[in-house]
Amino acid sequence: MSRARQDGRLLLILGFVAFVIFGCTLERIMGASLVDFRAVFTKLHRVGYKGAISIERETSGPQQIEDVKAEKAYLERVIREVNA
Repeated sequence: MSRARQDGRLLLILGFVAFVIFGCTLERIMGASLVDFRAVFTKLHRVGYKGAISIERETSGPQQIEDVKAEKAYLERVIREVNA
């Protein structure tokens, strides 16, 4: 199994463990949750990931649009810092 595939599985497992242990069922905006996105994107950068990143929100209406805009700005900043 490739290193990138192992790392991807580890991230999925860690996300599931956080869900089970902490009951992460509430919708939270990126950067205000338990997930360390800086660590996630650092790992993705190290393994050479160059694919797409998508933002999904379970809210709807104007709040969803505002959340996605804020999350996009947050992710752009994190990725810029990781790639520096």
